[in-house]
Order: sequence, then C-alpha cells, then structure tokens
Amino acid sequence: MVVVPRVVDERGIIQVLRTGMKDKNWLYMQDLFHTLTNVSWKRIILFCFSVYLISWNMFGLLFYVANDFVSQDRCISNLDTYWDAFLFSLQTQATIGYGNYVVSPSSRCALPMATASVQSLFGLILDASMLGLLFTKISLPSKRARTIAFSRNMLVTRRDGQNFLVFRVADIHKEQALEGLMSLLMYRQHCTEEGEILDPEPIHLNIEPGDYVPLLLPQIVTHRIDASSPFYGITANNIDAQHVELVAVYEGVGATTGTIIQARKSYLAHDVLWGYSFDNIVSRREDGKVTVDYDRFNDVHLQGSGRAQMVLAQH
Repeated sequence: MVVVPRVVDERGIIQVLRTGMKDKNWLYMQDLFHTLTNVSWKRIILFCFSVYLISWNMFGLLFYVANDFVSQDRCISNLDTYWDAFLFSLQTQATIGYGNYVVSPSSRCALPMATASVQSLFGLILDASMLGLLFTKISLPSKRARTIAFSRNMLVTRRDGQNFLVFRVADIHKEQALEGLMSLLMYRQHCTEEGEILDPEPIHLNIEPGDYVPLLLPQIVTHRIDASSPFYGITANNIDAQHVELVAVYEGVGATTGTIIQARKSYLAHDVLWGYSFDNIVSRREDGKVTVDYDRFNDVHLQGSGRAQMVLAQH
C-alpha cells in the first residue's frame, strides 16, 4: 500500500513539518503572544505561574537589599528576612495589604518607595497581559471550528448521466456561522517528462452550488467531473497510484465573537467511495419543523450497479 503524505490530517490539523530553520525559535520568541496562544494549557499555566513567581522574587530581592543595605534606616517595618521581603513584594503587586509592613514616608526611603511604585505599575501591565492571553486562549476560533462537521467519506456518485465528487458538511452549533465560504483543493504530485518530481501544489476544484455555502441545513457540496476537471481521468482503479489528497476547507465568521473560523477535512484515496450516495437526513415533521438526524450523517447507500458504473472515461 502506497503511503501518501498528508498536508492535513483527518481532524483538520496541518501536518507540515518545518525543518532546516535555524532561527525558528527566535522567530517564535519575537511573536511571543501568538506563540503562547498555540501551546497547551499546561504550558500556559506553567508560564503564568513562573512569570509571577519570578516577578515576586525579583522585587522581593530589591526590597530586601534596599531595606537592609542601601537605606540608612529600616524604611519598611517588620521586614527582617528575605521571606518577609518576598511576602511584602507579593502584597504590593497583588494589592492585598495585610497591614504587617509599613513604608516610612521619608526622603531617605526614596528607593523602597520607587521600587513599590514600579512594581505596582508592572503588576498592572502583567495582569492585563495574562488576562488577555488567557481570554484569547479560551476564545480561539479553532474551538468553534470543531462544530463544523464533514462527512467521513467523499463519494464519487452519478447524477443525470454526470459523475460528481461529493461530500457533506454541516454546522452543528445552534448559532450558525456567518458568511460561510467553501473551497475544495486537490494536492497531487506531478512528475515531468524529464523525471523531475514537483512539489504538491493546491489545485482548486470548482464546486456547486458555489463558494458561498450557508449551513442552515447540512449541505452536500459537489464537484462536476468533466473534461475540464483536474479530477478527470482518475478512476477507482488508478486513484491509489495518483498520490491524491483532497482537502475541504470551510471559512466563516462567528456570530457572537466576530472571529474568523476555519475548519478543514482531508480525504485520501481510501476515503473515496465509488458508486455511493448519501442518505437523506433532513425531514419535516407534521408541525412543520425541520429535523436533522445527525446519527445518520455519514450513512451512504450503494447507487445503481455500484462501483463498476463509476469508472470514469479516460482522456
């Protein structure tokens, strides 16, 4: 069995491995905010805890040094050890104010007072940054994209004497995405007459009923396989040798957040069924309401004489 490298896996996650980039980590660090929003929750929590712990210790050390070595008098009462300084730093940044420590408002205590002012401003900036990071992580569009469902298989079916490449897509969220756009790409390696193997490039397949696909109801997206189709000439017998990957991409706008969502689904040769059609899952009740049976979302049935009739004509 030929193993075809996937650009996108079955869950819609991009599978491209980037190698040979010596400055990759530096580039990621330059865009630290977006880098952090894409790491796991465990790493984000560890990062937040570490940043706060470092800041409390750093300012605690400054308070300890300023109180014992820089100032002639003890400017902060009851601050005798480093752990006292750490607790004072924590109270200052978190504005807890237990009342155990008092800063003397004297000109000789300018350094501890300046340190407390800087830490207060730093704490405000740090809190705003961490809240923004956590809110962005919670509201990532990728979470909303999980409610865009694609059929498990792509079908090659026959309608009115024409062959079509079809798949089903639906938005299972109660609040529908806005401005939905659908595209179907085909990745295929090409070998030239000179023997050069070209990198796979996305080939856009025209789809019906068009690029704009409202998902008020589950939609069956179709691509007509005719002489102008890049899929023309691919049959059930030779599709394995074509190294074909079909990627369906849906883009929309979240109605609540206004963020752009993108859902993807990849199909390889073994995911394409020949001579099948999707079962109807939409029905109307006696009270006039429309129902959708998502338990049968992936159900298909054999069409006519089946696989044999779906072998496409050669060029």
